[in-house]
Amino acid sequence: MQPIAAVKHNLAHLTDFSGRDARPTFWWYVLFLVVAQFVVGFLASIPLVASGMGTAFEAAQSGADPAQLEAQMMAGMADGLATTMWISVATTVVVALLLVAAFVRRLHDSGQPGFWAIVPLATQAAAIVASIGSVGSVQEMMRSASSAAELQAMQGDIASNPLNHIGWLGYLIVIGFGLLKSQSGANKYGPPPAA
Repeated sequence: MQPIAAVKHNLAHLTDFSGRDARPTFWWYVLFLVVAQFVVGFLASIPLVASGMGTAFEAAQSGADPAQLEAQMMAGMADGLATTMWISVATTVVVALLLVAAFVRRLHDSGQPGFWAIVPLATQAAAIVASIGSVGSVQEMMRSASSAAELQAMQGDIASNPLNHIGWLGYLIVIGFGLLKSQSGANKYGPPPAA
């Protein structure tokens, strides 16, 4: 299946959890979702960076030294962090919902039950909760850090929280099951997907 046809097929079957999808159909759609999520994330980060740069320009015009400039830039970015985080959370939720039916059909194609799709959804939910819970801490660190190096040292505590990394388990499951070979011929989930 061609890339555009694969994306159209999956968008037309967003709530269809029956049947089977071949690997190329699934992976072209996943690539589309990854690119779309990257673009939305990039666009969402522009106001955050602009906020930090605006604060830095104001500090530079008032004669701040480089250390003060860096601290004020991070403080300015801290204010926009919550908005950027909510956009990221919303994008992650939308992408997960757009992917779930396609993943179930991909599981069916390899002969696996669709309930495996619950695991990536659960890990993404846990990662989102952890992300939301850490925003206030990160904002406070950004406001109080005097340099980027100090901020990185302070973020070690947040990065060590296993819930912040549990979302990767879901990605690994999608990749692993997404790479499984299709079962030849019909299986209990239906006939093989059309080429």
